[in-house]
Formats: sequence, C-alpha cells, structure tokens
Amino acid sequence: MSKFIALPVGQGDAFYLERDDIRVLVDGGKSKRAISRWMATICQTDYLDVLVCTHNDADHANGVIGILDEWEGRIAEVWLPGSWTYRLKDLFSEPDKFLGQLTENIKNAFQGNSEASSASFGDIALRENISSSQLSETAEFGLDEIFDNSARLTREFNEIYLAYPACIPLFIYDEIWYQSSQFSIFWQALTAAKNIWSIVELAYHRGAKIRFFEFGTGIAGGYTRQLEPVNSQELIALRTKEIDVIDYLALSASNKESLVFYSLESETTSAVLFCADSDLKFSLPASPPSRTPIVTSPHHGAEANANSYTAVSNWLKKNISPIWVRSDCRSKSRPGSGFKNQQYKLCTLCNYGAQPKQTIKLHTHQRCWQVTSQTRWCTCK
Repeated sequence: MSKFIALPVGQGDAFYLERDDIRVLVDGGKSKRAISRWMATICQTDYLDVLVCTHNDADHANGVIGILDEWEGRIAEVWLPGSWTYRLKDLFSEPDKFLGQLTENIKNAFQGNSEASSASFGDIALRENISSSQLSETAEFGLDEIFDNSARLTREFNEIYLAYPACIPLFIYDEIWYQSSQFSIFWQALTAAKNIWSIVELAYHRGAKIRFFEFGTGIAGGYTRQLEPVNSQELIALRTKEIDVIDYLALSASNKESLVFYSLESETTSAVLFCADSDLKFSLPASPPSRTPIVTSPHHGAEANANSYTAVSNWLKKNISPIWVRSDCRSKSRPGSGFKNQQYKLCTLCNYGAQPKQTIKLHTHQRCWQVTSQTRWCTCK
C-alpha cells in the first residue's frame, strides 16, 4: 500500500511519498529540528531513497539541512537545483572573495537607484530576468575536487560566514552600511549562501549521491515513472557559469524556478505532482493520470500562483478533479480563491476556525488515493 504524508511543519512544505519500493521526501519545512523526529514517528521509516530540495527558500530548505545533519536514517540520493552549481566552486574554494563580490554587487545595485531602499532581495537581483540558458559556461568541475581540502574549507567558511556580526567589518566599507536596507539584502543573500553550502557539504559527507536538476525546457533524469522532473533536466556534467554573486544567490531562491517533480500512476498507485512554489507556466507531462492524483498547492495556496489551478485543470481529463494538498502556517492572505474554489482540498492548517495543525495522510485503496479517517478536509474561508 502506498502512502502520502504532508508533515505538520510550522511553516513551509515537507511532503513524504512511499510507493513501489521508493521512499521520497520533497522539502523539509522551515524548522531544522522537528523533521528528523517526524521521519520515525509519522513517516515510520529509517531510510530515504531520495531527498529533494526544490529551491533555496528557508521554509523549504531549512528542514533539508536538519535531516541531513541530525537524522540517523540512510539517505541514498539528494536532488538539488542545477543553478546551485553556477558559482558553487567559488563559494567553497574562495569564500572571502565570494562574499566581497556580493557586497560590491549590492552596493552597485543601490547606487543611483531611488527605489532600492524598499526593494527585496529578488528585486535587487532582478532574478525574473535571469535565464540560465543566457549564461556563458566556463570550466567543468567535480564535487570531489571541491572537498579535497575539506577541513580547511569548513574552518574558513565558519570563520567568514557564521561569525556574525564579527565578520561584517571585513566587508563593510563604511560604518552605516549595515544599518541600511542594503544590509537586509546582504543578510538574505548570506543566508542563501549558507544554505547552499550546508546542504551540499552535509549530503557529500553522508555519502549520498548528489544529483543536480537544471530548470528549463529540457526534461530528463530522475527515476522513470516513480519520480520524474517536469521542468528540469539532470546535469550530466557540472560547469561554472558567468553570473554575479547576488544574481546567483537570488536565482537559487527563485520561486519561478522551483523544481517540479511527478510521480506517475502505476497499476497499484495513483499519481502525485509536487509543485513546490512554481507558477506552472510550462508544459505539464504528456501523459496525464487516468485516476485522481494528489497535487501539492504551489506557494502554500497563494493567489499569485492561481495560474497553477487552471494549468492542472487543463492538463487533466475533464472527469478528474485532483486532491489539492496545502501546507502552511496561519495566514490572513492565504489561501487565495484559486485554491478555495477547488473541489477537493486539504490543509495542514486552515485559515478559519480553531482547529489545530494536522498531519495530512492519504493511502491507496483499490488503486486510488483515499484520505485517512483522522485527516480533516479544508475549512478555509
């Protein structure tokens, strides 16, 4: 019997799928602590075939760090965004120069920009205008060469990246810089760099196979039928790309380039579409399911991603309505009407009423997904 579980993270996404002899966790929520305990108590497993980090937002990536760092179970493979590779070698090999360039990028972005004082990390980096296909490729590299001098690199990284606020004077050229909105951008970018470093290093030293999937029109890789990419292709060779540090880090956190994966239906199990925070503005798989699938609601049901509900509806056969699963904290703005108008929907925490956060559990019965008796349907208003 297959099972799907939306774990009760305080904020973010963490979805577990067990089917056809494969066990998968897609994202880990914002907490680094809770996820390891839940793997034993809720998922009742001591190994994962695949751990996926769809993108570098804290409410998806932090739990991935936590499980890699604390969980005693076995993790065979870790799947990560291909954009992380673009400046990965520089991040590990020369962290002082990497951070120095980040500071210069931020200063240059603010210079002569009257709107920059209220801009976000993504606005400054203009990540919506970045396309990996437009970037020039440079040297090919392997993860082994990055970690050849791992002890020295880890010590240097800890000294430079983690010693906040002691590290700041090394890179701030005037005393008031860190009091401005520029510092907020700097701190968000620094956090993104720390997440990339931590996940790659922890996965490597656990001995997990690391696979990178690059967002774009090419679709390839993964496990055939069990977990396939929808908007990315697996990188066979890792290559650096010419991109500013600030753009590189913002691209790693971009919702638009969240990795989307599809677990196809089989003779015994219905399908699951893992949407992360994507807007689904690309072609969905050529073979839609013939039975009701589970679809994870993009960006926790935010109305900005309302296109996703139309895209999925157009993809499915007319007589099939998916089971939408939404994971979130208490929110006044989420979910939007796009989610609330769906026929079948589940929330780890609804925005209406006094019901507590729940673990969403579904299992297969006669080849179709069925909600467990303890799982409540959505009551969002």
